[in-house]
Amino acid sequence: MRRKTISLIALLLTCGLCVCVLIAGEQPNMKDFSLALSQAKTLDEFEKATIEAQERRLEFINSLIRMLRSKTDEEKTIRICYILGEYRATEAIFDLAKLITLEYKANVNDKKYPRWSRYPVQEALIKCGSRSIPYMLRNIESSDNKQVQELSAGVIWQVIGEGLKHVLDGKVYARMIIEKRMNEETDFVKKARLKSSLGFLK
Repeated sequence: MRRKTISLIALLLTCGLCVCVLIAGEQPNMKDFSLALSQAKTLDEFEKATIEAQERRLEFINSLIRMLRSKTDEEKTIRICYILGEYRATEAIFDLAKLITLEYKANVNDKKYPRWSRYPVQEALIKCGSRSIPYMLRNIESSDNKQVQELSAGVIWQVIGEGLKHVLDGKVYARMIIEKRMNEETDFVKKARLKSSLGFLK
């Protein structure tokens, strides 16, 4: 956990985002949290330190979400999305879902990267787990953009398929989820979009 935290802080420094985070809200000091938890002598002290850690984490996540909404440049946006994914920040799913087609284009100046895939927002949504699924269904039924449909269906497949023995099983269950939503949908346009997305899960 400590190595992961140090890595994320280093990434923020590299991207020049620390100043923005400090303006939006004080950064969570994980070292202080760890110290407070280790020094807690009673259950009440431990509980207090735990609650404070949760509150500070939420402040940090919210500061990153505010930066996403401020429409910062693409390179910084990619890195913010990466960090949100690493933190499994389900609070950010609504905003991430809107950016699912954001594509990382290799940059000759990125000597240590990429730490993310070609579609870093999709990757972050997968890391956020099952809570992403309703938003992906909404993406599919509200857009005629085939890329939105494909990437959103891919999130459902990867989330459902995690832990399954065979990759194809994930696709089967993802199809079942989309088909269920399609059968419940009364709007013919949305139904057609959901049906179209099934083509990406063959």
